[in-house]
Amino acid sequence: MYQSKIIEFTKQTVPEPESRPTFTYEKTNPIPITPEVNSIDKKVKIWVNDALLIKDLNEIIEMDNFEIVSNRNDANFWIERTAEGEIRENVFFQKVYVLSVPYTQLITEISKFDLLQIISNSEVEPISKIWIKPEDYLLFHTLFIDFDLSRFIVSESIPENCIIGYCFRISSLEDIEPFWKVVDIDKNHPLHKDFQIDQYPLVYRLKITPNSDEKTGENPITLKVNDDFDRDLITTVILTGTTAFVRNTALKIEENGLGFPTQNLLAFLSSADVTHISNEVPFYSKCPPAIPLRKEMRFCSDPAYIQILKNLGVDIVELTGNHLLDWGPDAFYETVELYKQNKIPYYGGGIDQKEAAEPFIKIINGNKFIFLGCNLPGPDNNWATDIRPGASKCDFNSLKNEIKDYRNKGYLPIVTIQHFEIEDFVPLKQLRDDFSSLADAGAVIVSGSQAHFPQGIDFVNGSFIHFGVGNLFFDQMDNWLRKSTIDVHYFYKGRYINTELIPIINEDFGQPRFMTKDESNIFFEKMYEFSFYHLTGNR
Repeated sequence: MYQSKIIEFTKQTVPEPESRPTFTYEKTNPIPITPEVNSIDKKVKIWVNDALLIKDLNEIIEMDNFEIVSNRNDANFWIERTAEGEIRENVFFQKVYVLSVPYTQLITEISKFDLLQIISNSEVEPISKIWIKPEDYLLFHTLFIDFDLSRFIVSESIPENCIIGYCFRISSLEDIEPFWKVVDIDKNHPLHKDFQIDQYPLVYRLKITPNSDEKTGENPITLKVNDDFDRDLITTVILTGTTAFVRNTALKIEENGLGFPTQNLLAFLSSADVTHISNEVPFYSKCPPAIPLRKEMRFCSDPAYIQILKNLGVDIVELTGNHLLDWGPDAFYETVELYKQNKIPYYGGGIDQKEAAEPFIKIINGNKFIFLGCNLPGPDNNWATDIRPGASKCDFNSLKNEIKDYRNKGYLPIVTIQHFEIEDFVPLKQLRDDFSSLADAGAVIVSGSQAHFPQGIDFVNGSFIHFGVGNLFFDQMDNWLRKSTIDVHYFYKGRYINTELIPIINEDFGQPRFMTKDESNIFFEKMYEFSFYHLTGNR
């Protein structure tokens, strides 16, 4: 187990989070230009304000008849870096860098002021190194006037003291790795779709502008527009924990309307590219009324509550829960028929064993996802058979072979398991071993849907494991049972690159809200005490 600590930044103020950014944006692209020069002079004269670029200029400009001049006034065209916040006209080269920390650390954000202090002065707290690769260092250090090289470890491979110890990392977007948690700067997160790139300090851009004193002619300069940041290729997948519109939650819905459970989270949950819900109970037309309060453990929901999922824009429902057959096969048949009528795909359960075992495939933004799910603990009458509906029974050997096969075909396997449930931070060793074996087989995400009690996380071979997410919409209000996370997973160009854990806390028996900063720190500090078993070798 890893004992973490919270590191505070000086002069950093963090407002109480009342809402989270939604994933909406408009694409912006650099604008290429094809400037011309006087055809009498066959050599195009270019002035470059950064000597590091001269050796790469042949790859930027697709022509041979140019020469570099040292005097700006003698040049036909100027190539220079754009400043932060400058209008991006005539930009032909852009490279986005991200700041990240090992996931063992609790830091999720930093102010621009503190970042500049850290970069420029190795004595400023926290006294932590910044790891950067040599090819990134060449361009990155030109972004800052004050730059303290002693703060940096310039290395192709990860420094040993950065694996479990505390350090920052600066890397290009292409080099983001899951274990390195991307940090937002002044509430501006490069993986969010409302990312304000023009207000982000870690962007290297080049622009080309003509010398205003020169006459233009017929000979064009053809530019390769090089932009390493394509927002259209980033996909966000939200995985959530237990949903059960029953007991007190159902009572509150009847008293306050269908919008009651989602009031604080609707915009956030509905704005991801893929939103997953694990609904553990059936929709059943013969379900007893929610008023008066029903306290029994035999669960069902009014079919009208399907509108809650529709309002959320749910993209996929997991059917591995162990209450799906509480009211028998007829209730299950009615449930899946309701999902079909509302065009909500499901997986992990079905009308028979064959359908229950079928994965769900979704291709979005060029990323190919396959969702697989199963139920391990039962009970027996909850598992689907050839003649009975229910959840898919876990067969880990078969599941691992399926994961390997789909991974070899270029898919990104996301696996959710209804495992044995305990109300404790410490996950069962069997659960840890089972989840690790699925990650070893090639699952990029392995998530425990069984947990009402939130449990920790781990990384295995670059895959993310969450032993138990906790409740999303359920009426449990005990101290830790009311706390959980919404897991936002990021994918880019066919690769899993990062995860953001959004902490939530249940209020009023079924209306979760985002945690405040203080609540979040306490929660994650506890969670991290029981995380990273594989990473630390304590398996």
